[in-house]
Amino acid sequence: MGQAKTSDTVKVSSSKSLFYYVDLAVKFLKEQPQVTLSALGYAITTAVTIAEILKGQNIVVVKSIRSSMTSAPERRPNKPKIEIVIVKSEKFDELYEKKQLLTQEKQQIRDALNATRKRVQDKIST
Repeated sequence: MGQAKTSDTVKVSSSKSLFYYVDLAVKFLKEQPQVTLSALGYAITTAVTIAEILKGQNIVVVKSIRSSMTSAPERRPNKPKIEIVIVKSEKFDELYEKKQLLTQEKQQIRDALNATRKRVQDKIST
C-alpha cells in the first residue's frame, strides 16, 4: 500500500514514516471535511497511532472506526483491515495556522544558520 489515491483517504503502510502520514492526514484535512485512514495487516498499528497522535494534539476527532477482513480474491490469505474516519476538531484551523507559522520560523532559523555557516567556512578558507 502506498499513499492515498484520493484526497480523502490516506492508505497507510508500514514502509513509510509515521509522521509522513500524520502530515499527509493534516494536509488532506485542510482541503476535506473528513479523512479516512485505511490500513491492512501490520499497518493497522500505524494507522491507530496516527489517529491517536492527531487526537492528542486536538487536531481531529475520531468519527468512526470500522474493521473487517479483506475479501479480494487476489489476496490470499485474507488480511485484517481498519478504516478510521477522522474529522477536523473545532481548533483545527487555529492549530494548523500555528503549525504553519512555526514551520516558517524554523525554516528562517535554518536559512540564517546555513548562511552563518557559509560565512564562517568562507573566512576559514581564505
